[in-house]
Amino acid sequence: MNTIVLDIDDTLLNPSRRMQAIWREVLSREVPLEAVESLEQKQIFLTYASEEQKESSAKFQRRFWDLVLCLDKLGVELLALDEPVPSAAEVVKEWNRRNEILYVTGRTENTRKLTISELESFDFPIVTTRLFMLRIEDYSGILEENPKGPTLAEAKAQHFSSVAVSRRVIRVVDDFPDCFPVYKQLEVPDRIGYHVKRFPLAKYAEKGATRVVEGWSDLLDSKVNTETQIMKDH
Repeated sequence: MNTIVLDIDDTLLNPSRRMQAIWREVLSREVPLEAVESLEQKQIFLTYASEEQKESSAKFQRRFWDLVLCLDKLGVELLALDEPVPSAAEVVKEWNRRNEILYVTGRTENTRKLTISELESFDFPIVTTRLFMLRIEDYSGILEENPKGPTLAEAKAQHFSSVAVSRRVIRVVDDFPDCFPVYKQLEVPDRIGYHVKRFPLAKYAEKGATRVVEGWSDLLDSKVNTETQIMKDH
């Protein structure tokens, strides 16, 4: 059976309102939703943090990641703010009729049950799919606990490589351009960049995407018989 690999946050689920609430908690001020969607974490902190907060950046970064990774109870509660990306569940269910679906996410193992429940509540297929998650240790570099620790892209790429080695992965959909070099290296034929505002459109192709979409509605025509064509082209 062919395999399709899907990212979760900012690809299948829209976490923008949750991230806005996290920034509100961390910085004690409102960060506009537009900024949350269009700026990377470091840019948001430099733009909206006070001078006093910038002087204690490590403390605020740790608080941010404790909430994002649901190591804090409030982070768990804020998951309720996530929303499904329009048309994503419809397309994924159709793809799942002929293919194995792997959700490969930057979320960590402590959120497994929460993530499965969330995907199921938004009508994404669960029973016939598999979910691969990172470990808290994979964030040691980001949390500055280990200077030699991996970046998020490196951790996810390593994880993807380990799950893809025994599978025939024909398609991947991801919003994070820095993950695409490994998808290209492993010769995934259909490498779809799901464009989000914080990354330039051209960056996806530069990093190895074979095509870029602005929404899952752009993939509705890919639901039927596309897998056969991919394998012929490959």
